[in-house]
Parts: sequence; structure tokens; C-alpha cells
Amino acid sequence: MFFHSAILIFFVSAIVGLIFVIGRHVFPAGRRRGDGDLRSVQSAHTRVTSRLGGLAVVAAMCLGTIFWFATIDVRLGFAKFLATIAPMFIVGLMEDLGYFASPRRRLTAAAASGILFVLVFHQWLPRVDISFLDFAFSSAALAIPLTIFICVGVTHAFNLIDGVNGLAATVAIGAALSLAVIAHQSGLTSHRDALLLI
Repeated sequence: MFFHSAILIFFVSAIVGLIFVIGRHVFPAGRRRGDGDLRSVQSAHTRVTSRLGGLAVVAAMCLGTIFWFATIDVRLGFAKFLATIAPMFIVGLMEDLGYFASPRRRLTAAAASGILFVLVFHQWLPRVDISFLDFAFSSAALAIPLTIFICVGVTHAFNLIDGVNGLAATVAIGAALSLAVIAHQSGLTSHRDALLLI
């Protein structure tokens, strides 16, 4: 079952991705944005390149919510997680379609996703194992804003990598696999499975 689910999710993601790669000439918003990308100082592309790969990733994650996880509780938890990333996804998708999203709007969307995560899951960083910072994390009043700040920082670190050469997926896969190994060794099987899906 696990292998079949993985194959199904991979092919759905690949097909959605191919639709955007092959159809890049069909989507006028993507063309307009792509032309601007070619003139950007940080651009590594030499021709118009679709920026909608994230849509394929999110489609695979939505499908994976149904087929990847063994129990309904884990499926429901991952569906809630997908709901918490909706603000970031919507603003990022609009940006990728050619509708300019200011840095303030992107930061606000990332912070909104972090706040939603804390509200939905009642989780935040309890410590960071740095002695002088752990004192700040001992109070939820400080730990929650610091957790949201760190989430925004990590999100935009990936955004920066993706903006330079579009290869943030490689870094994300490496990070997800590393964290999945740690989750497996810690006995957090649902976390491991979510990281493997990502």
C-alpha cells in the first residue's frame, strides 16, 4: 500500500508539473512574469521558465493527505496543517502568476501561517538548546512570537534560494529527509510520514 501511494502521489505531482512546463506558453500571466524574471539581476534562467512548480507540490500533498497516512487522525492533522499554510500558498501563487506581492504582503502571509499553526496545533518551540535563548522560550508570551519569527525567517530563506536559481526543492528535500530520520529515531512516526510526503 505504501509503495502504491508513493507512486500515485509522485505521478500526480509530475503530471501537474509537466502541464505547467509544457503549457508555459498558454498561461499569459506566467509568460508576463517569466519575461520579467529574465531581466532580473539575480535571474539564473536564460528562457521563460514556469514558476508554478509549487502548485504541483501542494496538489501532491493534498492527494497524499488521503492516500499516504494510515489513520484518519493523522490525515485530519495533516489536512489542518495544509490549512495553516494557505495564506503563504495563496500569496506565493499570486506572485508566481505575475501579480506582484510586496515583501510586506509576503512577510504578513508567512506570519499569518505561523500564527494559524500555533492556534490550530497549540505548539511552539519550547526551547532551542542555546542557554541564553532558552530563558526567553520558557515563557509562552515570548516563545510564541519568537517561533513565528523563526518560521517567517526559514520560509523566506527558502524563498531566497528559490528566487536565485529555482532549486529550493533540492534543499527542501534534503532538510525533510534529514528531519524524517530524526523523527523516526525519536519514535514520531506521523511526523516522519509527513516529512516523507513533503
